[in-house]
Amino acid sequence: MTRRRGIRLGLLVALAVLLGFVGHAVGPAPRSRFPSSLAAAPEGLLAFRQLLERLEISSEIWLDSWEALDDREADGLLLVATPLQRAPTPAEVGSLQAWVARGGGLLVVDDATSLERSPALDRMLANLGLAADAPLTDVDRARLGVARPEAAQARGTPASPSSAEGLTVELHAVAGFSPDAWAVPLAVRDDGVVTAAAIAHGRGAAARVLGALLANDRIAHDGNLDLALRLVADLRHEGVVRFDEYHHGHGGFLGRGRLDRADLLWAAAQGLVVLALFCVARGVRFGPMRSEPPPSRRSSLEFVHSMASLYRRAGARGHVVEAAYARLRREVRGRWMLAEELEGPQLARAVAAASGLSPSRVEDTVEHATQAMAAMEIDEKTMVGCVSELARLEQEALGERDSNP
Repeated sequence: MTRRRGIRLGLLVALAVLLGFVGHAVGPAPRSRFPSSLAAAPEGLLAFRQLLERLEISSEIWLDSWEALDDREADGLLLVATPLQRAPTPAEVGSLQAWVARGGGLLVVDDATSLERSPALDRMLANLGLAADAPLTDVDRARLGVARPEAAQARGTPASPSSAEGLTVELHAVAGFSPDAWAVPLAVRDDGVVTAAAIAHGRGAAARVLGALLANDRIAHDGNLDLALRLVADLRHEGVVRFDEYHHGHGGFLGRGRLDRADLLWAAAQGLVVLALFCVARGVRFGPMRSEPPPSRRSSLEFVHSMASLYRRAGARGHVVEAAYARLRREVRGRWMLAEELEGPQLARAVAAASGLSPSRVEDTVEHATQAMAAMEIDEKTMVGCVSELARLEQEALGERDSNP
C-alpha cells in the first residue's frame, strides 16, 4: 500500500464517520414507545397531564430515582407508565415498596411487551399481589367490562363485571393477571381474565392496569378517562400526582434531533483520532524509496531536422557529403583496422579488397564524393545522389542491408 493510498483510505474513513454522525444528529429522532408525560406522540401522556391541570388536580414531574422517596413524605400518587427506558434497580424497587407501605399511592399503567419489561418492577408487583402475564406482541386491545366492588366484598370472591355502571374500557386482550394474583379486580374480560386490579399495601395502595389506558390516542375512547380519573381519585388521597420521568430517560437517554455536549465530545474525539492517523500516515513510508524521475530527453530527429534546415539555408551542401564520407571512413577503418592515411583511390581499393566488392564501383563512389566535397557549391540532386551512394556502399561493405530498400 502506497502512502497516497493509505491517506486516501484514512480520509474516506473520516468522511464516513462524519456523515454518520451528522445523519444521526440532524436526522429525525427514532420514534420511541416510552410514554412520557412530556411527549405529544400517540404513546405519550401529555394530554392526561394537561387534563389534570385543567381539573385543578395538583401534579408534578418526578425526575429523581425512587431511592429519593426515602426522604419524602408518603402522600400523593406516583404514576409509572411502561415501557421504561432506564430500568429500575433493586434498591429503587425496595424504596418504592416501602414508600407505598408508609401511605403512598402507586399506579402502574403497564403497556410493555415481553421484550420491554423490567424484571425488578415485575417482581415487586408480584409481591404486592399484582402478578400478571405480559402480552407477546405489541398493542392488541379489546373493550372490557369494568368491575368496581368494595375491597372487603371482593376478597376471596370471583370477580364479575359491574353491569349496572355500563362502562367499558380498552385494555390488552392478550394479557391478564396471573391466577395467583390476589388483588381486587377492576376490569375483567368476558372469559373472566382480570386486566386491571388494585390492592392495599400497609397504609397505602397500588394498582396495575394492563394496557395504554392514559395514552394520548386512547384516553378519550369509551370509558378510559372515567376509569383513569377514578383510579387517581382513589390512590392520591388529595395529594399530588407525580409522573415518573426519571425512568423514561430524563438526563439524555432518549434519542434527540439536536446536538448536546456528549455528542460534541464524541465528535471531537473521533476528529482527533482521524487527525492522528493522518499524521502517522503522512510521516511513514509505505513502500520502497522512489528515485528521482529521469529528465525528459529530446528526440535525435529534432537535431537532424535542425541541422538539415541550417545546411539547406546556408547552401553548404558539400558539408553534407563530407559528413557522410567521414562516417564511411570511420566505419571501414574501425572494421578492418585500416591505416589513417588512406584516402581517395587508396581507400577505395582497400575497402574493395576487404569487402569483396567491385573495385570500380567503390572507386566511382569515392571519386564522386571527393569531387562534390571539393566543389562545395553543388545542387541538391547531386548532394542527395552522393549521400545515397555512400550510405549504400557502407551497408554493402559492412554486410548491413537496409530493411526498407
